[in-house]
Amino acid sequence: MDEKLFLAKVIYIVHPALFFLLPKASLITIVIAYIAIRSSPEWLASHYHFQIRTVWMGVLYFFVGSLIFLPKAFIELFFGFSAPFGSIVMGVLLMAWVVVRCVKGFRPVSRGEPGNKW
Repeated sequence: MDEKLFLAKVIYIVHPALFFLLPKASLITIVIAYIAIRSSPEWLASHYHFQIRTVWMGVLYFFVGSLIFLPKAFIELFFGFSAPFGSIVMGVLLMAWVVVRCVKGFRPVSRGEPGNKW
C-alpha cells in the first residue's frame, strides 16, 4: 500500500478520535495533511484538501457556536439556571458532523476514488 494513501486513511480514522478526546491535538492532522498534500497525486490531494477543510470548518463552527451560546451561558450563570445545555448540544452536533465527514471521506479513499467536494 502506498504510504500517502495509508496516511490519508489514518487521518480519516484518527481525526474524529482526537477531536473528541483532545480537541487541540486534532490540529496535528491538519499539519500532516499540509505536508502530505505537496507530493500526492491529484486524486489523493483532493482527500487532503477535504481533511484540511474539515478541520478549519470545524474550528469555525466551534467559534460561531461558542459566540451563539456564550450569552446564554452568562444568563444562566447570572440567573442561576442549570448548566449550559445549548453548549452541550453544539458540541455533540459538531462531533457528529466531524464523524460524518470523515466517514464520507474514508469510503472513497479506500476505493481509490477522488475526495468529496462538500
